[in-house]
Amino acid sequence: MFLNLHQMKPSPTYSKLGMSLVGIAMLCSLACTRSFPIVYEPQPQTQGLADAAEMGKVTIGVAMFEDKRSWINPSDSKSESFIAMQGPWKFGLTYKEKEYVAVKSIIQDLLVKELNNAGFKAKAVDKVVSKTNQDGLKEAFTDKSMDYYLGGQILTFEFVNETGIVTVTSRRSATINLNLYKNPNLVPAVDVAIVETDRENEGLGVLHTTNIKKLMDRVFRKVAQQITTKIAEQVSLQAKAK
Repeated sequence: MFLNLHQMKPSPTYSKLGMSLVGIAMLCSLACTRSFPIVYEPQPQTQGLADAAEMGKVTIGVAMFEDKRSWINPSDSKSESFIAMQGPWKFGLTYKEKEYVAVKSIIQDLLVKELNNAGFKAKAVDKVVSKTNQDGLKEAFTDKSMDYYLGGQILTFEFVNETGIVTVTSRRSATINLNLYKNPNLVPAVDVAIVETDRENEGLGVLHTTNIKKLMDRVFRKVAQQITTKIAEQVSLQAKAK
C-alpha cells in the first residue's frame, strides 16, 4: 500500500497548534523583554585622589556617553537599556522606578553622584559628548561655567551566562572609552579605555537580578572609581602647571 503524500492533510488541531507556536515565536522575537531594577549607592572615594583640595574648585559637566554597543537599534529606544540577551529575551534596566532607562542616562546620573561625593562640583549636561561626536561637544562648550566636560563611548556594558555541561559561568563586563575635555579645547585631555570584568562559576545557575547587582557593584563601581581617579590626576596636573 502506497501513501500519496500530496493528498495527506495535516490535522486541523496540529495545524492550528503549529501556527500558534510560530506566531508566539515571532511575537516573542519582537517583544520578549523584561526590565529589572538596579540598586546602587555611590560611595565616597577617599583614597587614591591627588590634590583633593583642588577638586572642590573644579566644575565638571557630565555628558551622556555615546552608546556604541552592537545591539543598539536607533528605531528601538528600549535597546539602549539592554544589558543582556538570552535566546529571544532581552533584559533592560529599571531606574528610579522607570522601566527601560538608557544605560547612558544611568551612567551619567551615577557619575554625577560619584564625582560630587569625591569633592568635585559635577552637573549633568543634556548632550552626548565623545571624540566622535564633535557637534555635541561644541554645543556643550557654549556653557562657559564648566571647567571640564566628561564624555566618551560605552563599548560594552553587559552580563553573559556561559552554560557548561553542568554549571553556568557568569561574566559581567564594562568597557568605557573615557574622554575628558578642558573647556574649550576640542582635543581630549584624557582619552583612555577603562575595562573591568567580573567572572565566576555560579554552579547550576544564577538569577538575572544577581547578575545585575554584581554588574553594578563589582564592575561599574570600579569603572566609576577609575574615572574619578583619572579626572583627579588631570586636575592635579593642571593645578601644578599654573
